[in-house]
Amino acid sequence: MSAKNMQDTTLTLHYNLFDLPTAQHKAGLAGLLVMIESMRRRDLGPLPEIVALGPAQVTLSLTRESLQTLCDDLFDAEIVEIQVKSKWPGTAPKETVEVTVEQNGKKKQEKRFVYDILQPKGLFLQTFFPDGNGAWIELWRNMLWNVLRAQPATRNIYEERSRNEPSSAAKDLFTSLAKEMQQSKKGRKVSESIAGSVFIGAQNKNAESVVFTGIPSQNLLLHFWHVVSLIFAPRTFTLERSKDSSSRIKWQDHGFAIVIPEPAHLEDFVGGMDFDSGIVELLMGLDSEKSGKRPKRAIIDLHQEGGLEYLYYFAHQRSRAVDCINAVEIYHIHKQGNNVRMLAAERIVPNRGMLGEYERIRKNRMNPLFKRFRLQNILQ
Repeated sequence: MSAKNMQDTTLTLHYNLFDLPTAQHKAGLAGLLVMIESMRRRDLGPLPEIVALGPAQVTLSLTRESLQTLCDDLFDAEIVEIQVKSKWPGTAPKETVEVTVEQNGKKKQEKRFVYDILQPKGLFLQTFFPDGNGAWIELWRNMLWNVLRAQPATRNIYEERSRNEPSSAAKDLFTSLAKEMQQSKKGRKVSESIAGSVFIGAQNKNAESVVFTGIPSQNLLLHFWHVVSLIFAPRTFTLERSKDSSSRIKWQDHGFAIVIPEPAHLEDFVGGMDFDSGIVELLMGLDSEKSGKRPKRAIIDLHQEGGLEYLYYFAHQRSRAVDCINAVEIYHIHKQGNNVRMLAAERIVPNRGMLGEYERIRKNRMNPLFKRFRLQNILQ
């Protein structure tokens, strides 16, 4: 296919939910649909067209231009200023400022160091989050930079967008999809490598020399699963005793719990062509109350609690849409130094009795140790 023909080509992608290999792919298909809806609500265009949507089938139509619009929004970023208490090793601050802080009822002056950082915008999520550019989107950004894009080299795709350049990902994706379409007409299959920045647990080659590859049209979906997922912040605590024998609890963040849904009925999951229920209703109904800098409901004592919380939101929608989910997968991931480690991977299948028990726990404030045991008993 010539460059001119590729420029004018409209690609038609057919997906069957039950042909997709993993929950991340299935969530990615739903995420792509929700992404398009978010862009439609913000009057962006041209957009990929949702030609058909059913319980398990989706047909999409896209051009080079609409894919460019999609990637530009997905990877959109900006440079923002932040103030920190300590200098960053090897990096000189832009400036140093004095700020007034209050501690124990007394005001005092403290020094802050100002730096520029690259920050993903995530406008496609801000469209739905009740607090907009608030605590939920900040938690998503933290996960992105500490898990999926923990290696600075994987952030180049955001840096070009911070300079208002078109995303280079669109050209590569369109070329791969066009090649797949060409080869399928000849009865051939095309596969490409899957990067760990879009698929949790993927490597170019693992210890057994097994490579991670996939079909380009399926690999495309892996860029969008986080649109319909929720991020939680597991915490741990230690008891600190002082000289007078009193003790206090010291809380510590313990990585991220990423909850990825596996849709069973795609149309119900996204709320149909009107997107008025399902995952959109879930995102718009998130509790925006904060505890410190985190959403209060995102702070959890056990990583599986994130999966139960996700299912709770679905079960309490007006449409009672929890039946449209086969399961949720929970990945507990923690960045330790320069290494990103997966501490646990779980899968929870919805059960109304289990969710009823969780709702009773959710209403009460509990000792965190007792709460962990109660949650584990419910799950087992």
